[in-house]
Amino acid sequence: MHYPIGLLFDLLASSSALPWNITVHFKGFPEKDLLHCPSKDTIEAHFMSCVKEADALKHKSQVINEMQKKDHKQLWMGLHNDRFDQFWAINRKLMEYPAEESGFRYIPFRIYQTTTERPFIQKLFRPVATDGQLHTLGDLLKEVCPSAIAPEDGERKNQVMIHGIEPMLETPLQWLSEHLSYPDNFLHINIQRLWILIRYKGSFAALDYHAAEILPAGSICALHFVSCKLSILNVGSFGYAERPSITQ
Repeated sequence: MHYPIGLLFDLLASSSALPWNITVHFKGFPEKDLLHCPSKDTIEAHFMSCVKEADALKHKSQVINEMQKKDHKQLWMGLHNDRFDQFWAINRKLMEYPAEESGFRYIPFRIYQTTTERPFIQKLFRPVATDGQLHTLGDLLKEVCPSAIAPEDGERKNQVMIHGIEPMLETPLQWLSEHLSYPDNFLHINIQRLWILIRYKGSFAALDYHAAEILPAGSICALHFVSCKLSILNVGSFGYAERPSITQ
């Protein structure tokens, strides 16, 4: 499975360690994990396949099918050559919907979790409820991945990331799809565990919240981090911060 590089950063890297150092391997290709891309044409075909899948969800493929072959080529070449104006001249048509509608037919999305072996979660989900209310990111997660939502009276144990930022759960899905979709027109949503680094009796241990719940109280101090972003807590006992400052 090939993932967009921005998604790989959300899944594997940390914004506190920039620039991102990438090691390129020229041998030992992981045949069991990834499909070979023998040519640029293969990559282009894969990209256009994703765009067509997204438009099938949004517009029943009507928009992409009305485009000419040169439009498809312009979309790809704009991305390939990092020319936004060239890319957006075509892609903006894929982000439009009829004035009489409140949004797309379905939202193209994929949800990724590092704690599961399942590559991603993808289901049909409409941007507008039957009563006409706009569905939000929180509505999507409650239906598709309820474990990612903290109870009203409970602590937050997960972080939802798109493009390296944490959008509010109250954000309408239609808005997210129009403004935060990747070039393939999908919303790639990453759900990360919140972790805690505990110093207890002179030793440090990295734990997620499920493990931390069974720890005894009275630890000397705690360091809270999200995806390896550390922040010292001067609390004198076990605890965590919702939005910690970044420290080196």
